[in-house]
Amino acid sequence: MEKSHLAFLHTLTATTARAVLPLWGCGDKEKSDGVCVNGLRRGLSDAPFQARVVIGEGEKDNAPALYRGEIVGNKQAPLLYDMAVDPLECTSFFANGLGNSLVVVALTPHNSMMDCGQSYYMDKIALPPRAKNNIDKKMLQGDIDYDKFLPHLAHVLGKKPADLVIYMLDKDRHKKIKQAVIKHDARMIAIPAGDIAGAVLAMTGTPTTATQGNHGSVMVDALLGIGGSPEGVVSAAMAKILGAEFLGRFAPQSDKERDLLKKENYNFAQWYNADDFITSGDVNNMAVVLTGITEGMVVPGLTAKKASSLIITNGAATITDYIF
Repeated sequence: MEKSHLAFLHTLTATTARAVLPLWGCGDKEKSDGVCVNGLRRGLSDAPFQARVVIGEGEKDNAPALYRGEIVGNKQAPLLYDMAVDPLECTSFFANGLGNSLVVVALTPHNSMMDCGQSYYMDKIALPPRAKNNIDKKMLQGDIDYDKFLPHLAHVLGKKPADLVIYMLDKDRHKKIKQAVIKHDARMIAIPAGDIAGAVLAMTGTPTTATQGNHGSVMVDALLGIGGSPEGVVSAAMAKILGAEFLGRFAPQSDKERDLLKKENYNFAQWYNADDFITSGDVNNMAVVLTGITEGMVVPGLTAKKASSLIITNGAATITDYIF
């Protein structure tokens, strides 16, 4: 990816993060999300490229901008990319005065990103590079039997089941994952929101002290469970760039969502890998930028003078500061 394109994304996400920070703890997640949506959309009009929004706001969040299919960027510039955008990751956390909120943008070559239609939820598995292509396909037949999956995962990673650390969203739907973690004496990081952070931690092997207690920093081995579809596609892009493993399956959480996907002939049983979600092999023209708003597990929060971004491109994930 051209340096000027990456620099533009870095600047845009940093200025968007700074614009929304005064609303931290305001209790109004829609207002907060709107500031980020509008900030990104205005800024993108000056982009030195055009991109097609494949994963955006639109239908799910009733947003008038960054909707699926929208073309953004300078109209005189070439159409080069597909875009996935999560203008305010951890929206409820941010509105309720908590941490871990991010501005997230992912770019891949044009016509390479899977259009997930009106899918809002996805079942996900994110793993480090050494696990890529090593998960037994027999494990991936519809719903996962986590009691069997955790020992298999431990074997793939060269660990004992009791040494695993599993990141998941703290939701009732993940009861079976929690039961398996407890049964195998493994550990979990269960957090109400923010599974992009879990995917980053699993794919990069970055230590986190988020739940350190008396254990010091811990390494996350896997992100498991159902979260947002936009975050799933972003995670697939990260996996492509980093050579890591990502698997996802559409997992509608309401009759309305299921009916919408049925009309579009989406398959609820199949597990797709990163190459299915992002079909291009041109990883040099892919990037994911995660800019911290509030202090988080993978990216520091804003200060008066700088914004920190985790920039994932060219096979690496690097924290880079933007100085205001």
